[in-house]
Amino acid sequence: MRLKGIRARRKSDESALTLVEVMVATAILVICYVSLYGVMTFGASTARSSRQDLRATEIMEQKMEQIRLYNWLQVTNNVSTGYMNPAPFKEYFNPLYTNQDPVYWCRVSITNVPTSFPASYQANMVRVRVVVLWTNYGHGAFISHARTNDTYVARYGMQQYVIN
Repeated sequence: MRLKGIRARRKSDESALTLVEVMVATAILVICYVSLYGVMTFGASTARSSRQDLRATEIMEQKMEQIRLYNWLQVTNNVSTGYMNPAPFKEYFNPLYTNQDPVYWCRVSITNVPTSFPASYQANMVRVRVVVLWTNYGHGAFISHARTNDTYVARYGMQQYVIN
């Protein structure tokens, strides 16, 4: 009977985990947790960056739509006075919260078309450029971003339904 007792005891001893096995399992769990945390952090920063890019695009489109409301004389007569070429201005990520980052610095410029255009176009077209700049903090450093939108406005392509 003594042999059966020793064999039974050995089976129960063999079913326990050793310290090395526990440490390996713990290391695997830690690696999985750190990897999951890294993926979630990367996903959040990518989503934040996408929202900021979208807001910059909205600002550019808003300024282009404002210019579409002007007639040809308003656009061309005001190029020299600076009305359509204002000093740089700022917009906010959320216009309701002006203390929230990032701040978008914007500039609208209206210039003559390049000289490579035919002469008939040069007299009847201008180039409109909207530039949006912003800086955000990511990955331990400040990162500068810029978006630019160029278009050409033609004298006979402008709407005449808005009266000032």
